[in-house]
Amino acid sequence: LEVTLGADGAAVGSAGEYIRIDLDSDRDTHRSVEVTYRARGRAWEVASGLIDGKVFYYKAVEFCPPTNCDIPVVSSIRFTYAAGKKAEYDRLLEGMIGTVTPATGRLE
Repeated sequence: LEVTLGADGAAVGSAGEYIRIDLDSDRDTHRSVEVTYRARGRAWEVASGLIDGKVFYYKAVEFCPPTNCDIPVVSSIRFTYAAGKKAEYDRLLEGMIGTVTPATGRLE
C-alpha cells in the first residue's frame, strides 16, 4: 500500500486540474491506465481505477482562506495498492478518506 498526501497553493488551479495532471502523468509513465470511477463536487474531485494492474484512488480538495483567495489551496491524497488486496485495502481506504480535510492556509 502506498499513500501520498500533499497540499499546494500554486497557480495550478482547481482540484479537478490536479486530478487531470496526475492522470496525464500516469499515462505518460505507465503502460496501462484505466479510470473506472470519477466523481466531482463543488470543491473536490475523485478518480480511481487501475494502473498496470494496481488499484489507484486519487482525491483532491480545494480550500479558500478567508482572505486572499485568488488561488485555492488544493490538498490531495493518493492511494495505490495491489489489485489482489482490493477488498482488504478498500475497507482501510474508506475509513481513512473520511478523515482527510483540506489544508487551511499557505506557507509564506
